[in-house]
Amino acid sequence: MVSATPTNTAKKPHAIYTELRRRILAGEWTEGTRLPTETDLARQFECSVVTLSKALGLLAHEGLVRRRPRVGTVIARTTPLPDDAPAAASAITPNASSPPAPPAPALAAPALQLDALAFICPSDQHDAIWRMLRGFQSAAQTRQRRIVMLTTGPDHKKEAEIIRRLAEFDVRGAAISPIFLSPLGQMQLAQTLSTSRFPLVMLGHDLAGLNCPAVGMDGFHIGHTMTRHLLDRGLRRIGFLANQARSTSSRERHMGYAWALQEAGLAEDNDIVHLDPAINPDFSDPVREPFALGAAYLEKTKNLPASARPEGVVCVNDHIAWGLIKAAAAAGLDVPGDLRVTGAGHFSISLSGFAPDFLTTYNFDYEDMGRRALLILEESIAGHPVTPLETNLRGTLLPRQSS
Repeated sequence: MVSATPTNTAKKPHAIYTELRRRILAGEWTEGTRLPTETDLARQFECSVVTLSKALGLLAHEGLVRRRPRVGTVIARTTPLPDDAPAAASAITPNASSPPAPPAPALAAPALQLDALAFICPSDQHDAIWRMLRGFQSAAQTRQRRIVMLTTGPDHKKEAEIIRRLAEFDVRGAAISPIFLSPLGQMQLAQTLSTSRFPLVMLGHDLAGLNCPAVGMDGFHIGHTMTRHLLDRGLRRIGFLANQARSTSSRERHMGYAWALQEAGLAEDNDIVHLDPAINPDFSDPVREPFALGAAYLEKTKNLPASARPEGVVCVNDHIAWGLIKAAAAAGLDVPGDLRVTGAGHFSISLSGFAPDFLTTYNFDYEDMGRRALLILEESIAGHPVTPLETNLRGTLLPRQSS
């Protein structure tokens, strides 16, 4: 086994990247050599494939390797960049916990000569964001485009600051996967996007009235599909649980849920619907907040008459679904015996006592979303009009034990 300390999940990809980089520059592999498979390398470093893939992504950012579909990861070169900057991604990725830097003075030329496309997101620890980044990166490599990842943390001010300072990185355009913690943050992002001189594309969210291309999911189809699934199982008392309930994504899923009920001749029951407008993400423990939300939902519904309690719940995404399942287990309820639960997103989440493939979910190709975002940016940079401005993709039902 290869040791790549530290073991902290946020630091381990960089530790693996550093070790692989050392071995590449030491000549352990020659140019054109294919590295062992991601599965084999993950076994060597005693980590998950996702963690290993992040490390390879850093090597690809630096240009040391090329990642090719159906071929694998190939050594591109065995010498460092002229400046010998060992951490290509971390060197240009702002630290989300550090205070904002003061406004930069006007520059005659970009501070970093990258000629790149940027991927701006709160954190790459979120499964969906990481998969979108992989698709974005894959499409960029096909077109011999350099990309940089800029992480903001859950901070809309840093997000806006990065967008305003893209010129310092010689960035030609950017894909943005934002997180809206408040209406104020959403308004400030909309203002920043509307005044940016760079081609931009939104991922996962759309801001109505903003002339900015967006690639997202068909939320109505998600809500309708998951509700239809529970109806087909014979359920009639079906609840709905969401956080960030005022976001476009959550609202569309709720509308799809309500429409499926209406088609079945059923009315939405507010007693078993919980729409929390807040979101306080913890990227290191994505089920922490959903567990509290799930516990509050069960507390809200437990005093209802038995005939009025939910038989199943459509959750806005997999995080909320796993939080509800965990809360149900803590309350002594069996899923699916006492309560059937569905999620959406097909995230890689493991919960003690449950198989990883336990949750019924909506399978979605986030990599395709990232690829499409890059293609849109290329069109914008070339001066071609982007039509339509909004692209909503669909996935498929993935039925499992929880329902």
